Formats: sequence, C-alpha cells, structure tokens
Amino acid sequence: MKSIKTLALATAIVATPLMLTACGGDTTDSSAYKPETHSITTTLSGDVYNAVTKEKVNLRDIKGANVTLWQGDKKVKASFDKETGYYSIQDIPTSIDGNITYKISVDAEGYQSFVGYVTINANVSKNQEGGTSSLHDKETFKVGNINLFPVGFTAPDYKVCLTYTSKNLLVDTATVELEPATGNNFTTGQAAQTLTFVNIEEKPVMAASFANGCATFAGTGLTLGAGYNIRVRDASFGGAPLEYADVSAGHGFAAGSSQQLVSISMTGQTINVGAEYGLFVESFSNTDIDAIHSTEGKLTITFSKAVDVINKSGVTVSGGNITTLVNAQNVDVQVAGNVVTLAPNFLTGKSTSDITAGTTKLTYGGLTVRLAGTNTAVKQVTFDVFDPLVMQTSTGVSVTSYTDVRFRQVF
Repeated sequence: MKSIKTLALATAIVATPLMLTACGGDTTDSSAYKPETHSITTTLSGDVYNAVTKEKVNLRDIKGANVTLWQGDKKVKASFDKETGYYSIQDIPTSIDGNITYKISVDAEGYQSFVGYVTINANVSKNQEGGTSSLHDKETFKVGNINLFPVGFTAPDYKVCLTYTSKNLLVDTATVELEPATGNNFTTGQAAQTLTFVNIEEKPVMAASFANGCATFAGTGLTLGAGYNIRVRDASFGGAPLEYADVSAGHGFAAGSSQQLVSISMTGQTINVGAEYGLFVESFSNTDIDAIHSTEGKLTITFSKAVDVINKSGVTVSGGNITTLVNAQNVDVQVAGNVVTLAPNFLTGKSTSDITAGTTKLTYGGLTVRLAGTNTAVKQVTFDVFDPLVMQTSTGVSVTSYTDVRFRQVF
C-alpha cells in the first residue's frame, strides 16, 4: 500500500495495513515551542440520512455501499456499526495547522453519489507565552452526518427576493447571482455537524432575470446538496442605490435542503417617506435662484414616478396682488405622467404683467400627490411635495423644496 501525501509541507504521512498514521513534527520558532504532532489522529464518524425523508439510512443493509476518505488517489473506507449503520473512519492523520484536506465520498444503491471536502485539525490551547501547549499522542473526534438524495430527486427552483424598508417593499432593479461555495463543508446542525456537498469542479457564477423584486433560479441548473452564496449587485429603489442591510450576515442556501424562498433586506441613502415608495422629485424648473424661471410664473416638477395630484383646488399661489388676478381655483394644475406643471389660473385678460410692481416672484404651496396606479394600499399614501417630499440629486438627498418662481427681474 502506497503512502498518502498530505498538503502539509513539513509533515510526512505513512500508512500501515490497518490504519493511517502521521509522523514528524513542527519546527520551532523564536516565540514559542510547538509540540511534535507525530501521533495526532482523528476519528471521523456519523450517521447517514435520506435528505428528503430525514430518515436514517443503514448502509450495512445496502450491498456495496461505502463511505470513503480520499487524499489524491489513496483511500480508506469506513467501517459500519452492526446495529445502526453508523460509519466510522479512524486514525486520520491530523494537523494542528489545519493544512490537511481530505475528500469524502459516499456511494449507495438507490441514492445519488455524495462528494465533499473536509479539513481536520486538532484544537490546541495556548500557553502563557502565547505559543501552543505540549501535545503528544493526541486523539480527536469529529462528527460528520451525511445527507443522501434518492436517485431521481432534483433540486426545486429557488427564489431570491430583495426588500427595502420596514414595509418590505420590493426592490426595483438588481443583478442577483449565485456563486458555488467551495472549500470545507461542515455546517452546524441542531445535534451535530453535517457534511454538505461541495462543488468540486469549477462552476460559473449563475445569474437570473430580475422582475417584481425577485430572481428565480431553476433547480435543474443546481447541484443537489451543494452550497450557493448569493451575490447582489447594482440594486436600486426609486433611483437610489442600495446595499445589504447587514453585509456580515451572509446569504445563501444548500440546494435541495433549504427553504425555497430567500428574502434579503436592503438599505440605502434615501430615508424620507417618499423614497420608501420610490417617489422623489427628480427636478424643479426653478432651482437657479438668480434666473428668471418663467415669465408666465409656471413651475414644472418632474417626479421619479407617475403621480396623481390630490385636490387640485387646494394648490395655492401667493405674491403681490396675485390673489386678485386669479380664479377661484388659484392654480392651473396639469399632470402628464411623472411631470406636474403649476401656473396661475389668471382671470381673462390678466397675466403676470398685472402683478404689483416690485413683486418678482410667486410662491406655490399645498401640492399633494400620490403614486399613480392601481395599488389601492399605495394610493392611500399621500405626499406633500414641498414638505417633507424632497429632491433626489446625484450626490444624495437635498432637503430644499423649490417653491418660489421668479417671473421678472428686480427693478
């Protein structure tokens, strides 16, 4: 039987007919003495379950079934408990540096093959000088339960939905990707640690079309039991960029054994009530305070989304003697999708030229809007355009509302 070569550069591993052993030791350094690890071994054991029914599978009852630990093309097969089928692999060479990685595979008739990777290392306490304490002839134990999927079972589709604010509003746009997880595959379970499938081969990042706040990934393109990390790019709501509310939390799932709906909360720079619904002012026609905005006294407001104006008769205009020059409905309100235009509703034959000399500007107020559309719940939410609905700029949110329209220069 040939020797097994580890990934550790300073540790040589040899095999006997009955067990694997490791020999050699770590080198010393100037700060502390590191103990020799020539006899540190690990016993890896656990139960095997049907991933769909959650029932325990006794591999002793399945002819030809095996659990195998690999390193390169060298392998050691597990033994099974007579009563429970509990598998066990003993005398696994172990490092205190976590630099020995093994492949583990399971084959059993009626089930899809399982392959994963596991790095086994010994926990070593620190001494007063900060180095490792003495460790000789140490044996450690690790539990790794394994879930097998029956032949013919396929992963379901998975939906990833992005929400914004406490109202769980769905994000407008985003790119959602799945990145195959690689590396060690121990995941903590309720009773013990469970080994999950690891994507052995290099697999591409997968993207899905984004609509109505969600991206759906077809289960037929996923590897059963494998882990996937979720990545989100270019997310926005109402034109404002968004990011994970808690980046450190991490998001992902194991295909075939996780909930099929993953909800991720996003956060962004816009915090006013209008932006919670993706509504803000993109532009006012009167932002240049030194210019003549409109000789007719018009104010044009462009919103991020189509709006309806509530109670047009409630919109006001003031300045000089303007109230004597307009009809009962002081302001003419025109709505075209996301653009609202306000102008004095002059009496016949009257215009801005009739406004008191010395008056240079008109001031609007009382403009209340709501999102246009058929969503009754959203349409019940109204916004005062001048307070507190604000203007969204390329650099963030401006709290300035532009209510004054200059129609003539100062004399």
